[in-house]
Amino acid sequence: MKPQPLNMLWSLSLCPLMGVVLLAQMVNAATVNVALKGVATQSSIYLNGNAPNAIDGNRESDGYKGSCTHTAYDTNPWWRVDLLDVYRVTAVNITNRGDCCHERLNGTEIRIGNSLENNGINNPRCFVISLIQAGKTKTVQCNEMEGRYVVAVIPGRSEWLSLCEVEVYGTPREPITPLPSTPPTTTTIPQSSLTSSSTSLTSTPPPSTKSPASTPLPSTPPPTTTIPPSSPPFSPTYPSSSQSPTMTFLTFSPTYPSSQSPTSTSASTLLLSTSTPPPPSTSVTFLRRKVMVVREKLCWSDALFYCRDHDWDLVSVRNEKEQRELEKLVNDSNLITPLTSHLWLSLRRYILGDTWYWMTGDHMNYTHWVNGVPPRKDISNPCGAMTNGANGGNFLWAERLCDDHYNFLCYSGPEAGVNRVYFYSSRRP
Repeated sequence: MKPQPLNMLWSLSLCPLMGVVLLAQMVNAATVNVALKGVATQSSIYLNGNAPNAIDGNRESDGYKGSCTHTAYDTNPWWRVDLLDVYRVTAVNITNRGDCCHERLNGTEIRIGNSLENNGINNPRCFVISLIQAGKTKTVQCNEMEGRYVVAVIPGRSEWLSLCEVEVYGTPREPITPLPSTPPTTTTIPQSSLTSSSTSLTSTPPPSTKSPASTPLPSTPPPTTTIPPSSPPFSPTYPSSSQSPTMTFLTFSPTYPSSQSPTSTSASTLLLSTSTPPPPSTSVTFLRRKVMVVREKLCWSDALFYCRDHDWDLVSVRNEKEQRELEKLVNDSNLITPLTSHLWLSLRRYILGDTWYWMTGDHMNYTHWVNGVPPRKDISNPCGAMTNGANGGNFLWAERLCDDHYNFLCYSGPEAGVNRVYFYSSRRP
């Protein structure tokens, strides 16, 4: 008899600029359900709806046949499985109750992490269930989120939580091999790589320790590196792979307030950073969020990591007012230097579904799609951007190939009560 083919689905995103980022999403029918050996608990128990019923390997959806969990009518009811080890979770299958009340599961959040704070509810969020039909099983993709605990919680309301099966698929996290002990090294910033306007940097060697018999050294003033005031304004430089590595960058991030022209730049940030300094950006503050147009051209995943490294995240658009403010910001930025045809937002679609969401964790209560409807998975790429709208355009949202390189919009945050969606990259621990 011919063996059944493996059900495997992949999504690859390769990007050459800031390192190749690989996002692998895989569902394999032969993968072991690691929840079967776990330990389950929940916020309360109603009748015989014990927490371990959801990890008994039985998808029976009739709540009266003893294979579904059931909490009491709790506020923020939750269910949790301890996998007894840290796994990179690729997918979670949720089977809903079939005999009644399937709508109770609407709004349930799946969270994965290593913390038991607040019963594990504070762990990063993988997915929000909008609807699972009665008796059906939904597969949730979690992009190899790392964690020991998988939590299902209905936040913000009082409800009965009932799960007929929870299956967790993933691979154990690889053990971290300790690096061999080596003496500390010192890296010096070359004098020729430092430029600034009226900035003076002084380097003093550490005091020497001498024994009573040692000969005193002649007194010399500490070496000083001085940048003449006539130097041009500071412009961050990006070391190539052929240059000597530097330990610290002194970075200057200008902003262009709406009342000033680009030539009257004001200093907004002076900081020490251990990573590559960000390029200049145009920014505006609205609704307590500072939004920046970044003129670097990156693919979607690198743009996401850039914003998370230097600000908070790629921007989300929560209402009509924010959409109009972004349109004005982009229009003003085009007057300085024309931007790319699209600008990355934190829009993302589930690889195996039609649902779009914000990587910021914000609810998608407002949309502004081309043609007025979200693109379906069979006719779209999973990354979203806003059209530039230059020359009288419309600034609509559109799906784009994730490897396309565009300018993008970052914002500083976060908003209270918002948790970002985890995004895995094989290049970033």
